[in-house]
Amino acid sequence: KAYADTRIRVDLHVVFFSTLVNTTARFGVLFDGTTDNAQCQLPAPLANTYMQCSGTTIVAWAAAGNITLTARWLRLAGLGTLTVDTFTWFSMTAEEVI
Repeated sequence: KAYADTRIRVDLHVVFFSTLVNTTARFGVLFDGTTDNAQCQLPAPLANTYMQCSGTTIVAWAAAGNITLTARWLRLAGLGTLTVDTFTWFSMTAEEVI
């Protein structure tokens, strides 16, 4: 991040499926290993059916300098395994904005 008075916009997009019914997933971004920002949450009512989840976060508190962003997921409910394959993706972009 080049300037102290700018913000970071993070876009997260994921296509996934669950191996079992009624599994809820949350996707987000970890900032510098300390702060989690949830970006989207989605129940997967069917097994082995592709689901899409997207979200945007704008972070104003980050200081200037290098920032490490890590895309993360969490199974909130259910017993299914959240899965990606060759027909799915988990992508994240980040840009400094005014």
